[in-house]
Amino acid sequence: MKTLDAAVTVEGETTSRVALTPAAVELLELLWERHGPLMFHQSGGCCDGSSPMCFPAGEFITAEADVLLGRFELGTAETSKPLEFWIKSLSSPNATADMDVIRAKWRRYLHSRCSPWGG
Repeated sequence: MKTLDAAVTVEGETTSRVALTPAAVELLELLWERHGPLMFHQSGGCCDGSSPMCFPAGEFITAEADVLLGRFELGTAETSKPLEFWIKSLSSPNATADMDVIRAKWRRYLHSRCSPWGG
């Protein structure tokens, strides 16, 4: 089994920003069987909550400041198991989401000291 890329959900983008390894898919399918539908949310900060957190679908209420980065389908044609991956926009929670700003801040976040890619 190869890495599973999420469906692109951000307007204007053509490449998935989120992917799951085969081991992650296996674990998520097990969690789905035990706990039902799931979702992920990531605060986008550099400290508490900066790691993606898994919730039962609908338990974490997303807001206007959250961006749906990708949607996975873990199931088969017969058994749909959608999994959404959300991230908090790094812009003001009261502002309309400006995707260029979000993309720029996301790129900066990926290279921050708090990310696995940082230095």
